[in-house]
Amino acid sequence: MKITIDVKGLDEVRAALKDLSQRRIHNAVATGLTRTALQARDAVRDELRSRLDRPTPYALNGLYVITATGDAAKAGMGSQPVPGSSYATRIVRSRHLEAEVGIKDDLATTGGGTPAERFLRPNIDGGARRIKRVERALQLSGLMPAGWQTTAGTDARLDAYGNVSRGQIVQVLSQLRVTLTAGYTRNMALPDRTAKGRIIDGRYSGQVRAAVKRAGGRYFVVPPGQRMPPGVYMREHHASGRPLQVLRFVKSTSYRPIVDFNGVVLRVADQHLRANVQTALADQLANLRTRGRGV
Repeated sequence: MKITIDVKGLDEVRAALKDLSQRRIHNAVATGLTRTALQARDAVRDELRSRLDRPTPYALNGLYVITATGDAAKAGMGSQPVPGSSYATRIVRSRHLEAEVGIKDDLATTGGGTPAERFLRPNIDGGARRIKRVERALQLSGLMPAGWQTTAGTDARLDAYGNVSRGQIVQVLSQLRVTLTAGYTRNMALPDRTAKGRIIDGRYSGQVRAAVKRAGGRYFVVPPGQRMPPGVYMREHHASGRPLQVLRFVKSTSYRPIVDFNGVVLRVADQHLRANVQTALADQLANLRTRGRGV
């Protein structure tokens, strides 16, 4: 998802600013476009904060900006030094007299993370939420039916953003023998106190007991159609109380649009683009007068 911002009527700009060379005019326009795109990105972030429940920094950083350049030969991808570092660089994309604001997709996401477009798009366009990696793993493992999703259970350990903590997700997947690319799994065997040192379910019984103790209990899955609500539960170690609900399985639902990405970007462009370009042109004129020559 992206919106491109550009400037029309450059010939009229050139006619009105005869003292400026084409290079200076193009550089000023590119500066105005880039400033506007950055303002639009920040405005969309504010929209996400106001419309979504505690969006994570990862989600807020899921927006990208392609800057504008006044030199067609420099358009494309290049590296720039990172401010404050003597050796680090970053990849920057630019276009000739165009700037772009968008939400990172598979091509724009690095480091193996989930592209922001997958989980933000339903809030922008509506429709079904894209399946999470953990949900796909549970489905491929046969632990959760297709057409179902997970939400935080009533007893889940939550992070600062209201999501099930990553540490508990890792514990669940580890005990249930699920990986994010799994096609096979089974519940971890209960500790066998009578077969010390014997291999049980691919592990030594001592290792199994240690894993359960570290997690605080044993995780197990209740599929749909049982007496208990479907989901992932934990039976606490050395406890006789009720199982704790960590993940709840719910049928997939559709979202209604609540984030006006397009409207926010277009509104910022309408409000600020002209002023940003005018300011950049004024800076070029001031610089020209200071130097006393036109280059």
